[in-house]
Amino acid sequence: MKSRLLAGLVALSLAAPAFAQSATSPSLLGKRYVEGFASYTNYNHYPADFGFGATVNTPLCASFDVGSTFFHSRQEGDASHHYEMLDAHLAAHRDLGPVRAFARATLGYEWWSVENLTWYRLDAGAERALTERLLISAHVSWQDFFSSDVLEGRFSVTSKATFWVTSSVAVSLSGAYIETGDLATRLGLAFVF
Repeated sequence: MKSRLLAGLVALSLAAPAFAQSATSPSLLGKRYVEGFASYTNYNHYPADFGFGATVNTPLCASFDVGSTFFHSRQEGDASHHYEMLDAHLAAHRDLGPVRAFARATLGYEWWSVENLTWYRLDAGAERALTERLLISAHVSWQDFFSSDVLEGRFSVTSKATFWVTSSVAVSLSGAYIETGDLATRLGLAFVF
């Protein structure tokens, strides 16, 4: 079931029509891309975890993108405590002068070694190009769980820098502070096609 769901989301992302907003913008919003990433999360009250994953994104029309992410994570020092996550997102974006504002809604499912969780996340933020190759962005998020009596909703704030190595390859580094006192970092490598 997991593999069919993943294949369906990836096929939807790749099959949607690609109408990029601007070929010269250093933003990944409005572009069709695949991104591989590694992450490290330092939890306030639990052992840290590290993981890796991939995101596929494609424009639906001039101001809307769709995509999905698959992620695998393991808790530091405990190989038996791990999870996989699959999500689907819809993002809206609009240029407001030199700033591109965006909002994103994400629906996700996680397969933990101890339980399974369904969640949603809402993001709102903005990005700005500093140069033709360097972009900075920040967004605030609210995430909550449909299927957990233990985990509560939480806010987070994320900042990100993206540097274009070539016209089709970008490297990004982001950091997030989560309301519970957790800190997360992520290093990504995106390929536009």
